[in-house]
Parts: sequence; structure tokens; C-alpha cells
Amino acid sequence: MTLSPEAYQLMHIRDSGQHGGIACSPIQAAMLHVNEKERAWVDAMSTPHPLATMTEAIQLQGNHLNVTKKIYALASA
Repeated sequence: MTLSPEAYQLMHIRDSGQHGGIACSPIQAAMLHVNEKERAWVDAMSTPHPLATMTEAIQLQGNHLNVTKKIYALASA
């Protein structure tokens, strides 16, 4: 979240009040460019996202450097 504009950060913090201050509302399927036929289902299945996953800093200990095989996937819409 520290890489996001302040307005974006505040929007999520304010929104978390709807979920007891611990989660943010899910992103609407339309904003994720889900096809219109599937949007209602995606929205119905979406759940709030924990706020702490966006506000707590990552703590790397170097273990990621020990991964010997890396696979990258490129996806496009």
C-alpha cells in the first residue's frame, strides 16, 4: 500500500469501517473486467480482503534466494 497514492490508501482504510476495521470490500467484478455473463456470480462469491495484508510490511529473510526453479507465467485478457 505504501506504493499507492494517499487517496487510495485512505479509501481502503475508510472502507474497512464497514467490516469492523479489519477488512476491505471486494473489488467489483466489472472493475476487474470480468465478462458481463459472469459478473453477478463473481460478485456473489467475492469476500472482504483483510486490511492487514495491505498495511503490514513484508519481512523477507532471504529464503526466496534459495528457490532453484522459477516459473513465470504471462497472461493476457
